Amino acid sequence: MRFSWDPRKNEELISEGRPSFDDVLEALALGCMLLEGENPVHAGQRIFVVRINAYPHVVPYEIRLNVIWLITVFPARKYQR
Repeated sequence: MRFSWDPRKNEELISEGRPSFDDVLEALALGCMLLEGENPVHAGQRIFVVRINAYPHVVPYEIRLNVIWLITVFPARKYQR
């Protein structure tokens, strides 16, 4: 499957000092995924939990026409173990 995202959202993440979607793809490629499952907050969405810079980050996504559409990235202390 391919990955895609809103380039403006990616720039917003970078400007806020948060990991970018490129960082998420790198973490996935390096095998740093901690969890994948249903988003408990938003029906119809799924989440990846990936370790970026030694800290877990949640990445909500949707599958649109065989493309994984990344929505945002945020740190998640809940998944720190």
